[in-house]
Amino acid sequence: MPARAGAGAPPTDLRQVIGNGPRGDETVIDRVEGVLRLGGFMKDAAARCGVSIETLRRWIALGNRCARELNDPDGRTLSRMKKHERDCVDLARRVEAAEADSRMGMLLLVHKEAVGGYEKVETVERVNAAGQVVETTRKTSTAAPNGSMATWWLMHRHPEDFARTRVEVTGAGGGPVEVNVTNVVDKLKERLAEVRSMAAGSDPASIEAAIAAAASGHGNGNGTNGNGDHP
Repeated sequence: MPARAGAGAPPTDLRQVIGNGPRGDETVIDRVEGVLRLGGFMKDAAARCGVSIETLRRWIALGNRCARELNDPDGRTLSRMKKHERDCVDLARRVEAAEADSRMGMLLLVHKEAVGGYEKVETVERVNAAGQVVETTRKTSTAAPNGSMATWWLMHRHPEDFARTRVEVTGAGGGPVEVNVTNVVDKLKERLAEVRSMAAGSDPASIEAAIAAAASGHGNGNGTNGNGDHP
């Protein structure tokens, strides 16, 4: 039996059957929806269908664009769209629903762990030296609230109240902060000039003391703790 035309090539028809799914024949749209509903990524769905992530995103973008036209009173109707466009509308709709269902499923688990109070059943098996199970014990307990799960939920659901925030300080127009060091430089120059004037008639110990005073700001004149004017 001759191979069908295009066999082995990436699918282009979203209704093309590419496998056998839980409900029978599985099309490209079915497989994409199934991967995302299980929490898979878009790249996983594309790979499972034998297409690139760019192709899958292009199909979804086309579907969303055509869906907006359907909601526009002056837009096209389904009957005026090409088959591929109608298929892309269905793909985009099912992708959105699958991702929403996947998120809700995980959030329900997070909420369950955060609140606690549900019954936990733990099975403990005792084995002999030969590795055979000789006794099975079932232990029932009530799950305690999980504080880390509660914190995670609050931080992500209400970040304005519970998330850790980072404050950035910027200058005008969002640019860098401008720092004016002109006064500091001028004062350093004055102190160095004082040291040089003292160097001619002073011994080395006096010079070292003057330099230390200039560096620490404790000398006479305009220092922070001197007798002159304070900056």
